[in-house]
Amino acid sequence: MTPANPYLPLHATIVEAASWKLATDLVRRHPELTVIRYHPAGGTYDCLAIRSSNGLHIDLNRRGRIHVHAIEGGTGHPNWEPTEWTSYLAADPRDFVGHLEQVVRLGPVAQIPPSTPKILVYRLLTAVARLQVLAETAEISMSTIDSSGYGAGPGSWLPGYPAIRRSVEAGDEFGFWHANAPGIEFAVEVTTGTVHYRDGSRLDLADIYARTEHSFTKLLGVVLGI
Repeated sequence: MTPANPYLPLHATIVEAASWKLATDLVRRHPELTVIRYHPAGGTYDCLAIRSSNGLHIDLNRRGRIHVHAIEGGTGHPNWEPTEWTSYLAADPRDFVGHLEQVVRLGPVAQIPPSTPKILVYRLLTAVARLQVLAETAEISMSTIDSSGYGAGPGSWLPGYPAIRRSVEAGDEFGFWHANAPGIEFAVEVTTGTVHYRDGSRLDLADIYARTEHSFTKLLGVVLGI
């Protein structure tokens, strides 16, 4: 991987988009993985965490660096030094993901699997983050805020989405994401790929993806109403 200047300042929107791209690229190759957002150390850090049911734990800290805390299987010390975002941005994304896969002991992938509703959700959130690069930051948050301390609890956006709020209150605390940027606002359910709007209307990502002949660009246009 190409070395980079770790002291080069980066606009927050660049790191936001880069973290979503890295997370989504990895999960597209390994659909069994899951992405969550949490704030360790009482909100000091802001991480997208990539996890598996088999112990994998990667933290993409948007206020710091890229960390591997545990490899697939949960045992063994990861051969990974905390990596600056500038190093990721200077690398070929495919090479970076391939190296990360080797480090965390995920198997090689000959062909990217078809996008499931969950993967379409992550691709959609990545696209929103990328649209806002060098503009106003997109706030992409979960239905429950995990700050490991003060400030934890239900997302502040839930009152605008009564159906989602009821699901969260019934125990589905981390099953939804919310995207908010100038001219963009929606919530989306991870498992089903259902997009919710404040007026109560909904869209099915998998259905749109099929109807647009698997064109993600067209899907994005439908979701954003453009």
